[in-house]
Amino acid sequence: MSAESVATHVGELTLRRLRAGELEGAEAARAKAHTEDCGHCRARLRALDEEQRSFEQTISFERFQAGVTRATRQPSPAATTPKARWLYPVMAMAAMVALVVLGEPMADLLGGPERPITRLKGGAGIDVRIASGNDGPQRSATADAPEPLGPGERVRIGYQAGEHSYVLALSIDQNGVVTPLYPESGQSLPVQSTASERMEYLPDSLEFTGAGAETVLVVLSDTPLDVAEVRAAAERAFEEAGRDVTRVRTLDVGPHAEVFHRTVLKP
Repeated sequence: MSAESVATHVGELTLRRLRAGELEGAEAARAKAHTEDCGHCRARLRALDEEQRSFEQTISFERFQAGVTRATRQPSPAATTPKARWLYPVMAMAAMVALVVLGEPMADLLGGPERPITRLKGGAGIDVRIASGNDGPQRSATADAPEPLGPGERVRIGYQAGEHSYVLALSIDQNGVVTPLYPESGQSLPVQSTASERMEYLPDSLEFTGAGAETVLVVLSDTPLDVAEVRAAAERAFEEAGRDVTRVRTLDVGPHAEVFHRTVLKP
C-alpha cells in the first residue's frame, strides 16, 4: 500500500455511514473503492460488524420491541459534578459519549413508542429511543420533561424529515459543553430518501457518560447548515437560558429550519 493511500484512510464517521448504507454518489464510490483496496479499512469494517453483533447479543431486537409495552421511568439521583467523555468502542477515542453502531433492525423498530413522537411542520419530528443492556424496557423520551437514564442505558436518535432535506444533531451538557453528534464537523447531512414519510434512525447509538442533565438537539433544515455555526448557536442558547440546559428548547439557526429537543438525566 502506498504512503498516499495510508494517509487517506476513510474517516470514522464516513466508514460508519458507508456500512449503514447512507453514502451516495461519488462519495459512496470513493469509500467503497478505498475499502476494496485497503486491508486496514476492511479490517475496520469487520470490527464494526463484530461490534454490532456483540451489541445485538446483549440487547436483542425482540426485547427492544417487547419492552415498549412495559416501559417505566427509573428515577436516578441528581448529580452535582458532571463529567463528559466520548468513546468509540472499537477505535477507543476519548471524548463525550460512547458510540455503538446499530444496523437496520433498530432503525426499523416496530410497534410504535409508548409516548408520542414530536411531529410538526410537514410531518417533521424526532424520536429518542432508550434501551438498557439487560432485560430492561425500551422507551421513548418525551419533550415534556427530562428523562432519567439508568446505568448502561443507550440512546438512539430518530428523525422524520417531513419537508426538510438536511439533518444535524448535537448535545449540550449541564456545564454548557456542546458536542456535535451527527455529523461531527462540516455541514449537516442529507436526510435519507425515505425520511420524509417515516422515522429513520442515525447510525450510532449513544451511551452518555458522566452525570447530570444533557439536552439532545436535532436540527432539520431545508439547506445545509455549518456545524460550527450551529454549535455557536447552541452555546448562545445555553447562556440565554440562564445556563440551565433543561431550558434549552430551540436554536436560532434561521427561518428554514426546525429544532427538536430531548433532555436526559444521566445517573
